[in-house]
Amino acid sequence: AIFDKDNEPFAQYAMDSHIPFPAMSEWEKINSFEKGFLYLSREIRFEDRSLGRIYLVASTQSLSNQIENYLLLSTSLLVAILAITLFLGSRLSKIITEPILELAKKATLVSSSGDYLIRVDKKRRDEIGTLYDSFNDRLEKLQRAQEQLVRQERLAALGQLAGGVGHELRNPLGVINNAVYYLQMVLTAADE
Repeated sequence: AIFDKDNEPFAQYAMDSHIPFPAMSEWEKINSFEKGFLYLSREIRFEDRSLGRIYLVASTQSLSNQIENYLLLSTSLLVAILAITLFLGSRLSKIITEPILELAKKATLVSSSGDYLIRVDKKRRDEIGTLYDSFNDRLEKLQRAQEQLVRQERLAALGQLAGGVGHELRNPLGVINNAVYYLQMVLTAADE
């Protein structure tokens, strides 16, 4: 509604007849949302003269409906995105965790059995495949180190055995050598 400077109606339009108009005394302070309506009142000025007032009352029902629809749509999208994320997350989790769990099983088997001939079969050409290659390389190095250690232990045992046999042979040979020396001295003294 538009009112002139004497607060007489100049023009009025109402889409809905049940919209309540407050009393003119309240128009100065009206600028609010109340009970599903937006109330606005402004002075109409031209060249610093007051020509009247414009008074607007608008229902916020369509805005409320639109907000509800946007909230419903947003919630639906959020649920859909969450479901897709959970689905993709579980699939990606399987793709990543299954090979790592297989590697962990092989590591446990190697650790418990001490068998460094066990290998992980490489099925992929990505980071997991690189991890498998690295694991297999470490097992290969451990196997070679274990074989070298066993070889060194055998050589050390053989050296100890040879040293023991040599000692055992030197003791009786020393006695025989002394007896021969004594006999040579006795025989040489008897010849003279």
